[in-house]
Amino acid sequence: MGSEDANMNLPPKNFTVAIPVATQVLHAVGAAWAAKIKKQSIASVVYFGDGATSEGDFHEGMNFAGVFRTPTVFICQNNQYAISLPREKQTASKTLAQKALAYGFEGIQVDGNDVLAVYSATKAALDKARSGGGPTLIECFTYRLGAHTTSDDPTKYRKKEEEEEWRKKDPVKRFRIYLEKKGIWSQNYEENLLKEVTAEIEKAVEEAEAHNPDVENMFKYVYAEITPNLKEQMDELLGFYRKKEGGLKMAKLNMVQAINLALHEEMEKDTTVVVMGEDVGVDGGVFRVTEGLLNKFGSERVIDTPLAESGIVGTAIGMRFQV
Repeated sequence: MGSEDANMNLPPKNFTVAIPVATQVLHAVGAAWAAKIKKQSIASVVYFGDGATSEGDFHEGMNFAGVFRTPTVFICQNNQYAISLPREKQTASKTLAQKALAYGFEGIQVDGNDVLAVYSATKAALDKARSGGGPTLIECFTYRLGAHTTSDDPTKYRKKEEEEEWRKKDPVKRFRIYLEKKGIWSQNYEENLLKEVTAEIEKAVEEAEAHNPDVENMFKYVYAEITPNLKEQMDELLGFYRKKEGGLKMAKLNMVQAINLALHEEMEKDTTVVVMGEDVGVDGGVFRVTEGLLNKFGSERVIDTPLAESGIVGTAIGMRFQV
C-alpha cells in the first residue's frame, strides 16, 4: 500500500514489478545473456502487455535477444486494449507475434484464454531456450473483461456486445469445465475453495490497509543514500504538512484540475496547440488531466497515440519547429 516493503521478500532471481512500461524486457534479456556467458542452462521469462510493444525498450530488448541469441522467452498478453487504445491503433502489424521475425527469431500466437495451450507454448519455448535454441516471442491472444484500473471506464471506448462475446470465452470457466470432465473439480470443492481464498484475501487487505508507511519513504528509497536535492524536497514537503496542520488554507483547485484548466485556456487561445499522448482522448487521461478536451477540440487536436514516450516527446519537438 504505497510502500517499498512489498519488494523486500521476493523469491530468488525474481525482479520487482516494473512500473515503467517495457523496461523489464531489457532486464530479462540481460539476465539471460549473463546466464549464457556463464554457461548456465537457464532461461528468463518476461511478461508485458500489447501496449508495451510500441515502446523503444521492447524493440531494443528484442534486438539484443536476437543478435546475442539470449535464452529469453517474451510473453505478450495481448488483451486488445492498452487502457483505452485498441490494438489496431497500437500497431499496423497483423499480429504482435510477427514482430519477432524482424529480429531474427520465432514468434508464435496462442489462444491466451486456453490455460493448457499457454502452458504448452511456454514450456516448448523454455526448453528451446535452455538448450541453446535462442529466444521466442509468445503472443497470448486474450481480452481484458474488466476495467484497467479503478479510475478506468471501459464504456467510453468499447461496446457491451464486444465484452459479452469475449465473456463466452472466459478462461476460468473453460478450465473449470475441463477439470470437471477429468473428475478433479466439483461444485462442493469450488465453494470451499472460494470461502478459503476469500478469507485469505480479506485478511491480506486488512493487513495492507493497516500499514501506514512514513511519507519520507518516497524520498529515502529512491537511492541507497538520499541525495541533497531529494533531502531538500522532503524537507519542503514536511514543512508544508506542518503549515497545513497549523491552519494553512488549501488552493481551490488540485493539480489535475489546474492542469486541465490551463490546457483548455491555451487550446482556446491558440488553434495550433495540440495534445497527444497515451489515453489523452477518449479516456480523458489516466488521471483525468485531459478530461473534456476531445469533445471540445476534436480528434485532430486531441490525439491518442501508441505507448511510446520517446516517440511522443520527440515528435512534439519536431512539430514545434513547424509553428
